[in-house]
Amino acid sequence: MATQEILKENVKGAPMVLQNIIFPALQSVIPEELYFRALNEKVELFRAAPETLSFHAGGRAAFDTYFNGITVERWRELCAIENLNLTLEGNGKFIVRFGLHQLALPHRWLFEQTVELQEGTPVSLDLPFWAGLGWNVACFICG
Repeated sequence: MATQEILKENVKGAPMVLQNIIFPALQSVIPEELYFRALNEKVELFRAAPETLSFHAGGRAAFDTYFNGITVERWRELCAIENLNLTLEGNGKFIVRFGLHQLALPHRWLFEQTVELQEGTPVSLDLPFWAGLGWNVACFICG
């Protein structure tokens, strides 16, 4: 069975994790910018396991990076995804934004929602814009 068929079979009727946001480990020499971009000095990475990102009030970070960017075109090619959601864990109040990057076109915002996280209670956000996409999507989180 081809990879495309395996992925399509796995997503029918049951939620499936397609991608996790990852961070560099303590001993990693890979630049942090390949994982996330801190958009101001109010974001701090803790590399000791479990790797976490801490947002101070007003902190902003983007995940449109090599390791954490979402390539919609590739997902559409390999998977039969009808609905998409983002699950977040942590503590604090955040604004989550998704934007669309397309070559030679201006950046376009697709989604914005304020989220209040409590330790140990994951929050899942439905991403209704998914059906109309075909390019790279960027996720921005502001604390």
